[in-house]
Amino acid sequence: MLSETFGAKFGDCHPIQLPYRSNDTWLGVEFPEGTTIVHDTIAMLQCLPQSFTPAGAQCGFLIEEWTETLPQKEEVTGITFNYDTPNSTAANAVLLAVTPVETGHWSWDNLVGTALDTFERAKLRVVEPDMIDTLTRVAPLLPATIAEFTTGKSTINLDYARNLASVNAATLELSRK
Repeated sequence: MLSETFGAKFGDCHPIQLPYRSNDTWLGVEFPEGTTIVHDTIAMLQCLPQSFTPAGAQCGFLIEEWTETLPQKEEVTGITFNYDTPNSTAANAVLLAVTPVETGHWSWDNLVGTALDTFERAKLRVVEPDMIDTLTRVAPLLPATIAEFTTGKSTINLDYARNLASVNAATLELSRK
């Protein structure tokens, strides 16, 4: 589909996992007994043009992506239900905050920073239906254009520098095959 759309000739497509770890288990198959799942792994299909040079300037085209957490063999689960009593009140919201530095306690600045960051992100995500109608060119993209950034290693995020060494190593390995 990509080749037909852009009129370009592509070589073979290769599945890759980042960051690269030698003898790693592929995410798409059943894991051998005793395998530890590393939750910062990215799996993707890479289709490179025949004229691809790893040392040159790069750009890419992302067709689809999603975050998926692989379950362990045993997981702790829970169940809940909502029951409105006759004298019920409006729902409350709970902000679960995780300290950015594990010190065993919160600092006041970290707690206030987390609350203020939450308010800012809530403002960024607020898009009213009538606002979308006035922005005809970008309406199909809103509100999905907000992306995460984190310095932790728990999700795919905009800290692309973290995976550059792994991307370069995997690309060089694929280009030698």
